[in-house]
Amino acid sequence: MSIAQHEEQAKAPAVTIGMPVYNGERFIREAIASVLNQTFTDFELIIADNCSNDATREICLEQVKHDSRLKYIRHEKNYGAFWNFGFVVRHARGRFFTWLAHDDILEPGFLEHTVNYLVRNTRTVIAAVDFAIIDEFGVELREDKLEDTRESLPWEIRRIPFFEFAYPNVHLCIYGLMQTKLCNSIVAGMKAPTMMTGSEYPLLARFAASGEIVALPVVLRKYRSHNSSAFLTEVDKIGKMSQWRRLAFFYGNLFKLRMDLLKVLLGAPYTWKWKYRILRRHVILDVQFWRWKTSGTWIKPKTLTEEARDYGVTDARDGHLR
Repeated sequence: MSIAQHEEQAKAPAVTIGMPVYNGERFIREAIASVLNQTFTDFELIIADNCSNDATREICLEQVKHDSRLKYIRHEKNYGAFWNFGFVVRHARGRFFTWLAHDDILEPGFLEHTVNYLVRNTRTVIAAVDFAIIDEFGVELREDKLEDTRESLPWEIRRIPFFEFAYPNVHLCIYGLMQTKLCNSIVAGMKAPTMMTGSEYPLLARFAASGEIVALPVVLRKYRSHNSSAFLTEVDKIGKMSQWRRLAFFYGNLFKLRMDLLKVLLGAPYTWKWKYRILRRHVILDVQFWRWKTSGTWIKPKTLTEEARDYGVTDARDGHLR
């Protein structure tokens, strides 16, 4: 390693925040301000602009003038959302990393809480938090609490939802603080998905196969729900397809996601007993879902706490159990 590389490494921040953006003029000022208001200050913010055609560039260039921790990169063309999410990870210098959507907000204590947790708990690969869901004006609509990802649940049980597609709230863990090297390795090994919606699940499954994921019981992020969000824009685009094309597109993507989750589970360093238990739960949930679709009869699935009781796993700090 050269002297210049040593000096660059010595200056590396503890945390990199990656903000991929396309046409974010409406909300990006508030997102950047929430980063600058962090109580933990050893960070860099990388803003990767996917060739926006609004005022995003001008806003960001004005912001970076006032703080050297902010870095703005504008791509020559729009390379797609997944590529841009990977770009900010590849250029991250911090030991820890988190994504921040240009329309979301961090509470001041987000980095302080999550950095402290990851430093103390080396087996944890993602430290997430609870979310406040807000509208386009910043009015809180509800809170999404990640109760099934709490440290109080043993990891053997807590990891189950990360191999289930569309388990409630689990996708929000992708916006936790994570180990940068692991994140870079996982993203680099994945192909761009057919849909960005649901793409969190294959990523999270790979994290779950590499270490523990936990959600701290405190609301420290705000997720903005609005008509121009990336999710609704994608849904609107799919909705314009013909019925048969839309169904083929949706179920084809769903099949690929489910097969990918299965592949990751089978390759995970778990005992075959636990792999069977996770798959068994998935099959039961699928049967219950189709029974509800065809007959309208819904049987409430077991909670993860009930699963833990059934399997006799009660100590959350007992490490890797049978």
